[in-house]
Amino acid sequence: MLTVVTSAAMTDRDIARDVLFRLCLAHPQLALVRADSAFSGELVTWARESWPRSRWP
Repeated sequence: MLTVVTSAAMTDRDIARDVLFRLCLAHPQLALVRADSAFSGELVTWARESWPRSRWP
């Protein structure tokens, strides 16, 4: 489990890339990642390119 505490000025979308990066470093066997529609666009593209073996619904 990973917990990241940020200031209220940061949105979930802003910090998601850092959290996902740390999660994948800690658990390279990660095979499936799910997120709601708020995490779309550039974050999904970055994640797919960074971890092509993982499934991204």
